[in-house]
Amino acid sequence: MPEGGGDPDKFIRNAGIKAFRDLEHLDVFSWRLHQAVKNGEDPIELCDKSIKLITNEPNKLYQLEMARKLAKQTGQPENVVMAEVFRRLDSDLAAVPEQKNSLIQRMMDKIYRDPDGAGFVLEETSAQLAAIDDSTQGFSVQRMVKEADQIFERMEKNNTKVELITGYAMLDEKMRGIPRREKFISVPGKPGTGKSTLFDNLAFRLPENNPDVIVMYHTVDDSKYERGCRLMSAKWNVPSCLFEAAGYWLAHPEEAQEKYHVERFNELYRDAVNWFRELVKSGQLFLGDSATLLPSLPALQGWVRKIRKQYPEHSLVLMADNFSQYDLPGFSDHGESWVAGKSHFIKRMTVSDQLTAMFTMEVTKSDLAVGKRPTMASLKGSSAMPFDVNANFATYNDLSDRMDAATMYWEDREDPEDLEEVYNPGGGVDHVPAHKFIFEVTIDKNKVSGWRRKIFFRLWPESGKLEECEPAEQLRMQCGLRNMVAPRAGVPPLHSRRVN
Repeated sequence: MPEGGGDPDKFIRNAGIKAFRDLEHLDVFSWRLHQAVKNGEDPIELCDKSIKLITNEPNKLYQLEMARKLAKQTGQPENVVMAEVFRRLDSDLAAVPEQKNSLIQRMMDKIYRDPDGAGFVLEETSAQLAAIDDSTQGFSVQRMVKEADQIFERMEKNNTKVELITGYAMLDEKMRGIPRREKFISVPGKPGTGKSTLFDNLAFRLPENNPDVIVMYHTVDDSKYERGCRLMSAKWNVPSCLFEAAGYWLAHPEEAQEKYHVERFNELYRDAVNWFRELVKSGQLFLGDSATLLPSLPALQGWVRKIRKQYPEHSLVLMADNFSQYDLPGFSDHGESWVAGKSHFIKRMTVSDQLTAMFTMEVTKSDLAVGKRPTMASLKGSSAMPFDVNANFATYNDLSDRMDAATMYWEDREDPEDLEEVYNPGGGVDHVPAHKFIFEVTIDKNKVSGWRRKIFFRLWPESGKLEECEPAEQLRMQCGLRNMVAPRAGVPPLHSRRVN
């Protein structure tokens, strides 16, 4: 704009649109040169600084034009400026082979010391070599604009408030469901509290509610057989032992009805098998265990990349059980640096391979104390991990943790046969409704939606079915008013056991 011209709107109102269009148009490089000369900068120093900008421009035609402008603005001979530009370009390119050779030599040394870690070392070196090649391309405004356009395109494709729908009303509303990509979610908890049960339920609820999602469920602690049985049990709310020994119960369906109150198990089993087969056949669920895939993070990433290559447009959710059992070759000991390295690896993988990764986590020894609920600070092994994690789903199960002293559980009043024996003060035996687990998820870190609080679920221990508690129940438990929860028709109520 000319001196005293004001802003473009004022100039156009005063001088007209034609005068505005006739103003001199300068690119940013030329404008910066003009300002520097106008402010009296030393021509030699200005040349030295500006040549660095020229060598960062990947387009050779633009490089030549910028060099001519620099020579003109600073009064330096054009051939001298050109010669210095070419000299620096040649010097930068000459250093590239040396940098690559150094990287390759280090790679060979690492593989020689630790052959088992060759896969990871090769992946790491490949990424570093690609970074060197990218650096030789320099900075390009055109490339940055293209990347910005890709960001805008992705923004506009997100046309719903919820990303991946779980079917759990509160989780979908407060967390906006499960993120589609680039997120690392930790799921810490004590042993036996239901961490993998949460994965079981999400593993089939995500495909059922999102036709474009693929769940990759890998477990180190259990086999595919065990997890498959648990998935079917959670879906159909049937004790998992019926699926684990299906041959027996198919031959004795009347016993299944008498002992577990499961009617027509033969028909239910056929429906469950067809459902599970279709889930796998559709390509929406991939199960893996340590027998089919090595429990190492590079192997896990290789599995992810095969699926990503086959389904480039789908949303990938990786659920892995559990973090502490996965190896990352290349570390001499399995201390804090090893744990931090694993955490960084997973975080990079979520970005490079465009997925959301959920890992169950162990907690520190002090957090195993009875009655203590895990938090973000409970993650075992590394203080660096919380910086990589985008959200933390800390799990807790009061009945599993404190047993008879538990104050958080529910009773299935809709099943009159679901009773347990207790001794009354007179020494006799009473039959009372069995106490079932309340599963707590404390979201205490959330860089996805920002919401941080607890979500409560009813858990059927025999089947592993998780059902989110109703809003009124959630509110009462958030406020600590557990003993005020009353039975309601059609919904298994929550109760609190009074402890003397």
